[in-house]
Amino acid sequence: MNAHQHRGTDQPADRRDELPVPASSNLDADRFRILREHFMAEIVNDERRTSPAPRVFRTRPRPVLAGLAAAAALAVGAAVLLAGAVPAATPEPGRRPAGTSVAASRLAVVPLGAASSDDVSGQLERISLVAARSSAEGGRYSYRRTQYAFAVPVREQTMPGEGPMEMQPMVRREIWVEQRRFNGKGLIIDNGRQEEYDQGDVDYRHRYEELATLPTGPDKLLKAIYADPETKEGDGTTRQQRAFDTIGTLLEQEVLPPALGAALYRTVARIPGVTIVDRSQDAAGREGIAVAREDKGARTEWIFDRTTLEYLGRRKVQTEDTRWLKKGMLLATTAVLDRAMVDKLGARP
Repeated sequence: MNAHQHRGTDQPADRRDELPVPASSNLDADRFRILREHFMAEIVNDERRTSPAPRVFRTRPRPVLAGLAAAAALAVGAAVLLAGAVPAATPEPGRRPAGTSVAASRLAVVPLGAASSDDVSGQLERISLVAARSSAEGGRYSYRRTQYAFAVPVREQTMPGEGPMEMQPMVRREIWVEQRRFNGKGLIIDNGRQEEYDQGDVDYRHRYEELATLPTGPDKLLKAIYADPETKEGDGTTRQQRAFDTIGTLLEQEVLPPALGAALYRTVARIPGVTIVDRSQDAAGREGIAVAREDKGARTEWIFDRTTLEYLGRRKVQTEDTRWLKKGMLLATTAVLDRAMVDKLGARP
C-alpha cells in the first residue's frame, strides 16, 4: 500500500519522473514497498492531506512478478535514504552497457501446465475454506520467510521485454515488519546478511489490524479493489489484470487475517479470465496446481499444494514467443516458506 493518495488535477506533477535511473539495484519488492513510502513522504505530504479518497490497497509488486520498470526510480529514492546521495551508475557484474550485442535471453524454459476455465469458482471456494482456517493472529511484527528470483534486462537502460533477459541469483529472505502506523523498526536477513531498517514516518497501512477492517463480501471487496488508485496505476493491460495483481501481492507479501484471506479468493472468482493450471512449481521446487491469469504474453500463477491447497508461492512464465523471449521461459519465481505474527523483533514462529 502506498502512503500517498490519488492526486487531483491541481496538484503538482509526480516528481518521481525527474529522478535519474540508476544502472542497477540491490533492493527488491519488500524494501521498495517500505522505503518507497518513506521517500515519497515529503513529495506527497500535501496530497495526502487534501485528497478526499484514501487508497484501500497500497501494494506495489515490484520487481517480483509485476514488472521491473518502476524499480529503477524507486531504487534512487531508497539510495538517497540509505546513503544520502545517488550512487554513480556503474555496471553491475554481468550487466552490459546499452548497445551491447547479446543473442538471446538466458532464462530457463519450464514446462507449462494446461490452463482451464472449468470449475474456477469451485476451486477458489475450496482454497478460500483453507485460508479461513488460518491461525494467524495479531502481533507486534509480521514475519515471513521466503525465497525468490526474478529476471532483469541484460543490457543497462533497457526495459523488460525490449532486450535479452537473465535471471538474478536466488535470494533467501526473512523479514520482520513492525505493525506501527509510524516510525516502525524492521529487520531483514538476506542470504544470511542481517540488517535493521526504519520503516519511515509515513502511515503504514498494511498493519494486520487495518487489513482486518477491509470488507469481506466479495462484491464490495472487488469494487474497492477496482476503485483503488494503485490498481488503476498497475502494470496490467486491463483493469481485470491489475486487480488480479493487486490481490496476488496481498496474498504473497502479507500475513492476512483469515477472513480477509478467504474473501480475497472468493473475490478473484469474479474476475474474468482467471483459470486453473494443472501443474506448476514454486521457487523451492514444490509442485502444485495454480490459479492463473494471462496478460501481455505472460502468465502469472499463484501456486497451491495439490492436496492441502495451502499457498506455496508465485511464478511468472512466458506464454508466447517474442524476439527476445521464448514460450515457457521463467520470468520470476517465489516461495513462501513460513509466515506468522510474532511479538519480538527477530523472533520466529
